[in-house]
Amino acid sequence: MIAIKEVPLGKVDPTVDDETFEEDVVFSPDRDRVAYTIPCKNGYKVIIDGVEGKEYEEVSTPVFSPDGKHVAYAAMRSDKCLVVMDGVEGEEYDGIYTDEENITFSPDGRRLAYLARRDNKMFLVVNREEDEI
Repeated sequence: MIAIKEVPLGKVDPTVDDETFEEDVVFSPDRDRVAYTIPCKNGYKVIIDGVEGKEYEEVSTPVFSPDGKHVAYAAMRSDKCLVVMDGVEGEEYDGIYTDEENITFSPDGRRLAYLARRDNKMFLVVNREEDEI
């Protein structure tokens, strides 16, 4: 049986060229939630369950926790990078390593981990706590 759930799409800026529309759609593991990116006039937004997030210059593909309760993505603004989890911005870094394996949740969904760089130092960040590596 297939269930269909309607979610608002958010507002796509009509001045954005359709050829630049790179939509990344991801479903939570339990298939109850959906997240995707949309282009805006000055960057991108992530839409989570129909709710628009802040606009950033760039965003990564959203990642859901295994239990589907949390969602995170990397964002860039003014040459600084940060991770947004459940709409809350983390610390700013010079870089965040954003391939699909690098922003990850623990199997129980309680911890978020990623690699970040600031002032030529590398950090493993787990639940917003930095550990220099």
